[in-house]
This record gives sequence, structure tokens and C-alpha cells, in this order.
Amino acid sequence: MHNYPPLNANWNLSGDGYWINSLLVVNRLNTGFDKIQYEMVNMFHPRLTLSKPLKWQRDAKRANFTGELILRTNRIQFGQESLFTSNRDHS
Repeated sequence: MHNYPPLNANWNLSGDGYWINSLLVVNRLNTGFDKIQYEMVNMFHPRLTLSKPLKWQRDAKRANFTGELILRTNRIQFGQESLFTSNRDHS
């Protein structure tokens, strides 16, 4: 478990990919957080995964970043009053 101060979170990370010259590719990613807290927004036990591989071409002449991320959480709280919960909490 690592600490990530900008989000006030502890997290773990697993995945695979490769790096060739200026191209970085992440084929599989599974990242879990104990929480994400940013200003007045709190997410509880979110997970970040990929639905399409991330491809980052770092060459300045061909710079490109593609991929699709999915962020899932059980609850999101906005301030003290507003709370969104997952449908899974109500089954």
C-alpha cells in the first residue's frame, strides 16, 4: 500500500505493459484506493481499471495519448449533505 498525498489516499497497483523507445503501453491495470478525498469530494474504496489499453507516445513530433479508464466506487460524498451510492448497495 502506497500513500498518494494529492488525493489523500492509500493505494495498491497491479498490471502489465511495456515500454519501447518513446512508446509506453499499459495493457492491464488494477488500482485500488482506500478512499479518494479531493476538496469536498470523498469516494469510498474506489477501483481504477482499463477498458482499453493506455498508449502514450512520448515523442514530441508524434505525441499521443489514448486509452479508456473506468473508475468505480461504492459511494461518493459531496460535502456533508450529498451522498451517491452504488446500485449494488440497494440490492
